[in-house]
Amino acid sequence: DDIAKYVGKEVKVCDKVYSARFLDNSARQLTLINLGGKYPNQKMTVVIDGDSRKNFTWKPEEFLLNKEICVKGKVKEYKGGYQIDVTKPEELEVKAGQ
Repeated sequence: DDIAKYVGKEVKVCDKVYSARFLDNSARQLTLINLGGKYPNQKMTVVIDGDSRKNFTWKPEEFLLNKEICVKGKVKEYKGGYQIDVTKPEELEVKAGQ
């Protein structure tokens, strides 16, 4: 994968959501959306923190599961993996016909 060369850059990534979780008992109440493979083999994780989750009228971990989506944002490296932090629904796009 060439994701490493995009760390720190704004990108648009499109892939299938293979797994997703809402960590409602965690301190930051993170929602983790795994693209390109199920955890721990995902290519990229979309991260929505608890404060940003309030901007969604739907549950991302349920609505996006098994769908082809695109996400816009800055690529970050985290514990050997890659992530994009999302703060509002407009940064996510479900591909047509799903």
